[in-house]
Amino acid sequence: MSLIRFRCGRTRWVRPLSAVCLRRLSSAPSPATDPQYPPILEQGPLAEKLRRKKVWHDWLKSHETVEEKLFELNMPKYYGWNSVILRDNAVPYNFVPWSQFATRTHLEVGSEISPLYSDPTIDSTASELASQLKSEVEDIILFENEQFQRIHQFTLKNTKPKSEEEVKEIYTRSFIQHLNKVLLTTVVSSAKHLNLTTVVPDPRLDAFWFLGGINPSAEKRKERKARTKMTNRNVRASFLDPSLVDGPVNETIQFYGKPILQLQTRDPLPSAENLLENDERSQRVPHVPYEPHVMYLEKEYCRATTVPGFWPGEPHEFGILSIHSSNFLDRRSFGPEDNIDATHSVAMLSSFSWLLGQACYQGFSTFHDVTYPLLTQTAFSNGRDWSFYLYQLNTTLLHTKNSTENPRCNLCWGTKPMQLFQAIEGGRVIGLNEDVLKRIIKMYLLEPKERHGVDKKPYLSDKPHVADIDYEERRVWLESQYKFLTSNRPRVKPKPEVYAWEDIYKIKHNDMPREKRTKWYATQQPPPDCKRFDDHPRIHKPNALRTEEDLKLPRQVRMWKRTFYPGTNKDPLKPPPGK
Repeated sequence: MSLIRFRCGRTRWVRPLSAVCLRRLSSAPSPATDPQYPPILEQGPLAEKLRRKKVWHDWLKSHETVEEKLFELNMPKYYGWNSVILRDNAVPYNFVPWSQFATRTHLEVGSEISPLYSDPTIDSTASELASQLKSEVEDIILFENEQFQRIHQFTLKNTKPKSEEEVKEIYTRSFIQHLNKVLLTTVVSSAKHLNLTTVVPDPRLDAFWFLGGINPSAEKRKERKARTKMTNRNVRASFLDPSLVDGPVNETIQFYGKPILQLQTRDPLPSAENLLENDERSQRVPHVPYEPHVMYLEKEYCRATTVPGFWPGEPHEFGILSIHSSNFLDRRSFGPEDNIDATHSVAMLSSFSWLLGQACYQGFSTFHDVTYPLLTQTAFSNGRDWSFYLYQLNTTLLHTKNSTENPRCNLCWGTKPMQLFQAIEGGRVIGLNEDVLKRIIKMYLLEPKERHGVDKKPYLSDKPHVADIDYEERRVWLESQYKFLTSNRPRVKPKPEVYAWEDIYKIKHNDMPREKRTKWYATQQPPPDCKRFDDHPRIHKPNALRTEEDLKLPRQVRMWKRTFYPGTNKDPLKPPPGK
């Protein structure tokens, strides 16, 4: 017996366990097995940051529908991402290397685009159709340029005078749409797959992705130093290790395009080359780590939108051909060589953006790479000059180290501008080039094929779209919120702005101590960039809108409108998380 004395002064006798009890409590020795050790994780601020990003990427991958995956990209930012804005009608001077780096594309320019067009059957069929359509194409050129009058050519009170650039754009779009109708009705007899093709005039083309390997700006370096000192972690390491302050950053890229028309089908085009994991051409992609303002690129806050010309759920979800206008070259004054480089740059950006949108609708994203290649054909024209491109998407991983160390690269084959005709004189078309018309017909003859043995949507569920959700309230809520995101409408309450005098007198030098402290930087609140998309007050739900299912929930839950943000609150009887 042993004696134990407590603080209150009382004592208690405790009887020790006998040897028999100890033998009964002991367990038999387990057989010898290999020990299982936890993985050794890399330590440091950068390693922890990458692990946090990996958790978010896995969370985005776990979403079941296309709309929820695209929705999740906007969840960290209430006011949108501070993105680099790219457009298909304006690119800076000498922009080809940066376009290759931003899309990780290897560019090859030559007379022959790809062996896909060298098939004897396609070549002979295109030659016959070109000679057959020669006179009809000449009639289209004359009709659109001389015989057809448009409303802007009449003197009316309500019509504003058009500029020369706008008039040329009207002629170009009208001519290409007319030419597309004639080609479809004629080529369909030799290409049966055109019967299942959807023509989308004036589509909307948006794409959003993360691009890594870019040098940080002076503001970003200052922010990193302040953050390291504020957290009191590795203060000395921030000066010893330059990667903590001067390391590369990720920039968000938002592309906006306006093609003349798109042709879509149910199956993708056959790949021009196999998907290679270690391609030597990936090492030849230029690395241009300059800040956006160095390349004369503007940045603005916008939501992450990815729209490849159609909405999720469209059965024709793969593209065959996309035709763009090249009239933006008339505004450039750097010479013909710069016009060719500008066309190459816009072709790579437009083709990558269109295929990225198609890949996102298959369940992939900028963080989850494609498992099979996607192919598209792109043409640029002003009615007379034509440039042809073939683009194969092999990877969508461009963030962090993938911008320079990704073993895959995208491929682009292009040509220099060619003239469809020389001029129009005396009501006649002079010098119609049948070779250019033959190349246009070949793009229509290239047949899409079904990918056998390939899971097209490996990261999606059996119900890959919001329209397939059975729970009506969740389906309606997600659809309305997704439409609000893609509309890019501004918030009712704009983002708080810090003016120059506030930055000087209140933040940097604190020369106005008696000024009323109402702004976020004076009340020690988090900055607006840290506000999440779901960080908003709850909305009251009137009694007239409450259903029988709501009556089963607690009063504190049924009196508020329910939210169904991606990956949360799928059970109709489960109360909403959070607030």
